[in-house]
Amino acid sequence: MGLGVLCLALVLLGVLQSQAQDSTQNLIPAPPLISVPLQPGFWTERFQGRWFVVGLAGNAVQKERQSRFTMYSTIYELQEDNSYNVTSILVRGQGCRYWIRTFVPSSRPGQFTLGNIHSYPQIQSYDVQVADTDYDQFAMVFFQKTSENKQYFKVTLYGEFLPDPSGLNFRSYPGLGIPSLSFGPFKEWPLCRPPQITSLRVRLLVQSYLWSVLRLLSGNLGCRKNQGAVR
Repeated sequence: MGLGVLCLALVLLGVLQSQAQDSTQNLIPAPPLISVPLQPGFWTERFQGRWFVVGLAGNAVQKERQSRFTMYSTIYELQEDNSYNVTSILVRGQGCRYWIRTFVPSSRPGQFTLGNIHSYPQIQSYDVQVADTDYDQFAMVFFQKTSENKQYFKVTLYGEFLPDPSGLNFRSYPGLGIPSLSFGPFKEWPLCRPPQITSLRVRLLVQSYLWSVLRLLSGNLGCRKNQGAVR
């Protein structure tokens, strides 16, 4: 337990130091895909549908944006070739912005690459990996891309919603001080969401999500339980 706490503290320090500088010049190295968890027996049919982005951690989240992260929805539509048409719907000003792309199956179930990547000349590679999901309430998805010879990664927490007229507000998770992870308010959402969906069901998943992200980062930064040191 002591080594785990030490490792956690060192990882957080590394994240804080990295985020305090120019995020595009001092990126935490992306972990190799083989070290990222992969959902066993991934079911493409069950994963499709609307998910809500309620948590985000990455090596290039800008520090000035950490205090406010507005949640958005992403719709996965399964195609006959087992690829997904993926549409993200974001609030921008008084309207909605739609971001559409295709995720093509890769070598293993739950792994995808960006379809028609030649349409994005600045992107050299783009990988998606479903790390964990129960298909109904939550999913944790790892994204990694190489753009202009720089490697970026992020871990996204998807959640499902239940009717609740009260709504909820979230801010950065207390006590950990991770600049790259924050949760956004609901008040800007009515334009871009179905009217019956108003509240979050994944509150209790946040802590386990944080630890999963930290384990991922700590392994990539060289923290080893049997060594008790960071190289």
